[in-house]
Parts: sequence; structure tokens; C-alpha cells
Amino acid sequence: MRKRTQSLISFTILAVMSIVAWQVHRVPSYDSVKNAFKTSDRAILDRNGLLLDEIHPAKTAHRLKWITYDEAPYALIDALNSVDVAAQVANLLNSSQLFLRITWTREQLAETYLNLSLYRGELQGLQAASFGIFDKPPRDLTRVESALILALIGVEAVDSEPAKSKACAFLADLGDRESCGLLPEAHLAALEKGYRINPFVSLAPKLKGKFADAKSPIVRSSLDRQIQWAALHALQTRKVEKGAVVVLENSTGNVLAYVDSSKDEAHDVGGMLKPLLFAQALEERVVTAATLVEQSTIFVGRKSRPRPSDMVTVRTALASNLNIPALKILELLGSENFAKTLKRMELTASSETDGPSLAVGNVSVSLLNLTNAYRTLKNGGVWSPVRFSPNQLSERAAEKIVGPGSVFIVTDILRDKNGFVQFTDTDGSKPDHWTVGIANAFTVGVWAENSDETIAIYRDLLAALPAIENAPGLEPSEDLKRVSGEWFLKGTEPKVDGTSTSRISFPQNHSMIVLEEEKLRHDEPLLIQVALPQPNQNLYLNGQRLGRAKSYLPWAPYAGKFTLELRDSGGQVLDRVRFEVRGRSFARVALRKHLG
Repeated sequence: MRKRTQSLISFTILAVMSIVAWQVHRVPSYDSVKNAFKTSDRAILDRNGLLLDEIHPAKTAHRLKWITYDEAPYALIDALNSVDVAAQVANLLNSSQLFLRITWTREQLAETYLNLSLYRGELQGLQAASFGIFDKPPRDLTRVESALILALIGVEAVDSEPAKSKACAFLADLGDRESCGLLPEAHLAALEKGYRINPFVSLAPKLKGKFADAKSPIVRSSLDRQIQWAALHALQTRKVEKGAVVVLENSTGNVLAYVDSSKDEAHDVGGMLKPLLFAQALEERVVTAATLVEQSTIFVGRKSRPRPSDMVTVRTALASNLNIPALKILELLGSENFAKTLKRMELTASSETDGPSLAVGNVSVSLLNLTNAYRTLKNGGVWSPVRFSPNQLSERAAEKIVGPGSVFIVTDILRDKNGFVQFTDTDGSKPDHWTVGIANAFTVGVWAENSDETIAIYRDLLAALPAIENAPGLEPSEDLKRVSGEWFLKGTEPKVDGTSTSRISFPQNHSMIVLEEEKLRHDEPLLIQVALPQPNQNLYLNGQRLGRAKSYLPWAPYAGKFTLELRDSGGQVLDRVRFEVRGRSFARVALRKHLG
């Protein structure tokens, strides 16, 4: 009997020890809990691995770094004397309170309680609560603030009065009941308002939306922190409240700087689409750089008629950012045709268009997309999407927009004395000011609202960009030919040896001329213009000879449709244009519709 009793006791002890060992095994270690704690914020790094900004994923508790026992303020640790931290940690870990007391120290329990607890239901850990509510690290919390922080543990919605009562209880336990009456109203108000944790580094806030769905705690971007800082500094130095800067790497499409302080990314583009318009017009042989176009008026009459001084070359029109020549070229090219090209470069969402708005404004585009479109001019007319990350994959492949010869002519027109290609629209009558340029290996875009500092900011950025000595320059392509100092696409150049035809430069093909009167007086003629006329050439209008071809041949126009031909002495047609003349009453209606 005695032996049986001893055996039963031994068996019981072994069973209890086994249960204890099994329970102890189920209790997580302090180190495993601490190591499993991860910050909820994701770090955005630049291309060199330097910190740019931080992202907090939506719909998750905000966690910052783990705070050690020694980093917590003394007042807060003292206030924990009235809290059964072992029971609280057991509840947080869904573990045994008894065995936590056996295997963990009180310091480890207190530290874990402060780091795993939810404060006001959305801030997890003392570090997040301290920065989220009082915008300071835990070590700087006062005794009153420490009491208020503890009062928020386990509280979902914050009401200042219950929180004040609970904080007063903690202060009483600390023997400091008097401080309860000194709780500042600002502290109580801070409890009720939404929390905000300012990132330790925030150089690219607009970039956060690009990586909102990132899963990795570390996200490497394409940005360069030094260039990004230079962009921010330039806007601040020039005192631009609403502005944007984009810097693109031409060879890769990598975004090196991306700053935008405005609420909306898209803005009225003004005349900034002109270089793209002229490039397409050159590509489709609608004009050459030497073609003459009207610069001052579309009306012809007693008080207003094209004269030699009213005509400018395409080169001058683009270099001077002239609107009327751009409207004329858009008319010749076709607004729907140009709109389709803009859509291919992601500058418009639709190929539908209001006509002249594409040349002179009233179209909203983002600086990023516009700068990338200008990058096409550097890359031989080939468009490709931008990248915010070196590993970013795009659904769109690179696409040829225009040929290298056309973009070379445009960039040659816009090139400054330093070899940089730059185009600016800073019309003082409009709020949106732009400057976009191609500098060495980079394309830089600047937008500002109600500020004419875009050129200065652009130059600030050029000074901050690294010098790349081996970056390819803008060289003429094989499809170009230079005649009398001007570049032409082969086949469009004028021949100076007389073996080929000259060209009718005005009126232009498929153009419309508007009369100020139904029939003009003979002393107010229209000047028909021929580029490089030859002695053996004649002009014919609707089959009737007008006279010998000259640089300027007067003609009294009247309403109707016309075919104008340039013929040699043998009657061979060298050039032909078709145009229409209409009266002023029609023109007024058409102009209002055309210009809005």
C-alpha cells in the first residue's frame, strides 16, 4: 500500500512537471516577442540607399520602434506600480500569466506592456503614442503627460474627461494629486484631436502615393536625394508657394526629383505644346523651318493684310513662342491628328480636341507628363514611360513619335548659347508659368503658379545636376540636309541649282483666308509668296496665269475656292496649293468658335 502511494505521488509529480514544462514551452520568450515587433512604417530610399521619406499603410495600427525599459520616463515606470503588468501582458500574448511571472522579469513585463499596448485604439507602443499625441520622444514626457499616455491604453475613442479622471488616478498613486488640477487644456485638447506622426525625414511626400501598396518595409526609389533637396531648396529660395519640379534621366526615364506643392497635378499648359506641335508638323512635311507663316493677323483687308513684315519663318515662330503661327500650323496639321499624338505621350486622356487650345492653352497636363514628352526630343523622337523605381515594370513599351531629323530641327531652334534646349511660357496674364529644358543627360521641368521664377529655378537645378562628360549630345541625323544655313528633312530642302522646283510659301495648302470686305480694292492686295523663285517659273490661279513667280506677287482676292500652281516654262507643275477665301461675316463666327 505504501509503495502504491509513493508511486502515485511520483507519477503525480512527474505529470505536474510535464504540464509545467509544456506550459513553460508554450510561453514565448521575451527575446522572441521583442524581435517579432516591427515598425509599421515603410522607408523610402533614394537610388543610393539614403532615406527620403516614410509611408504608413492605411488601416493598420501605427507602430514605431521598440522602446527599452531604460528609455521610458521614470514617472511612467513609477505609475505602473498600480498596474498588474503580468496579467496585461498575458492577455496581449494570449499566454499563461503564472508562467510569465516565472520566466520573465518585471522589467521585461513592463517594457513589453508599454510596447504592445494600443493607445486610443490606433497607436501601438509607447514610441508611437508619445510622438502621435505630444510630438516628442518618450524620454521627454513630463509626469502629467506620462499619466495621460497611460490613461489611453485600451481606450478606443477618446473623451478628455474620462481620460483626465484616469490620469488623475495615476498621479494620485504617484503622490502628486495636486498636479491633477494643473492638467493643461492644450493637453486635453490633444487627446481628442486626430493624431499625426511627423516622419523623421520627409523629402518626397508626393512619392508616397506611388508606393502606397508596397509590401516590403524598405522601398528603393529612383530619386536622388541630393537633386531632390536641390529642387525643394530652389522653390523655397525663390519663394514659390505653389510650384513643381521634375528631373528625369534621359537614358532610363528614371525620376530623379519629384516635387509638387500644389493640390492638383494638372495645370493649364499654355503654349508649352508648341515644340511638340512643330516637331510633328516638320515630320509630316507640313512645313519646314524656313516656311513663312502669318504672325500678326488672320484678317485681310483695308486695315489689316499680310505684308512681308507680317510673315515669319517657322524657326522664328517657335523660338519666339508666337501664338498665331502656331494656330496656323495646327490648322495645317489637323487638331485631331495632333491630339492623337498627345494621347500617345500621355498628355491628354482623349484624342478629342477643341482645336486651337492645343496650341495656345486651355489644356491641363501634369508637369511630369510634359517633361517626359520633352524627353522624347532628346531621345530621337522615341517616347518611353518614366520610372519611380529601378525595378518598376511598365505596361507600355517605348514608342516612336517622330523621326530624329524632326526633333533635331526643333532642338536646334530651341538651343541656347550653352547648348541646352529650353522652352518657356511665362505669360503674365495667366497664373501658370512653365519652363522645360534638356540639359546634358537630364530633362528638367518647372511649373509655378503666379510666379515668374521658373527660369531662375530651372537654372538653379542645372547648377545642382552632376556634370556627365560622356553624355551624348544633340547631333544631326542622316535624314537631314543643310541649305543656306537652315536644316531640312531630305526631300523638303530648296534646291539652289535650279534643277528642282521652288515652293509656294503663302498661301499654304488647305488654308483659309478671311476677307475684311466681300471684295477688296485693288490697292489692298494679298501678297502671294514663293520661296526661292526661278526666272523660268510662273504662277497660275485656277488655270489662269497670274504672272512670273516672285518672292511677293500682289493679288486682289475675292471669295471662292482656288488652286494655285507654280509651273516651269514648259508648263510642268512644280508646286500646288489649294486654299479658300471667305467673307468677314463668316470669319467672325469662325474666330469666336476657334478661339473660345
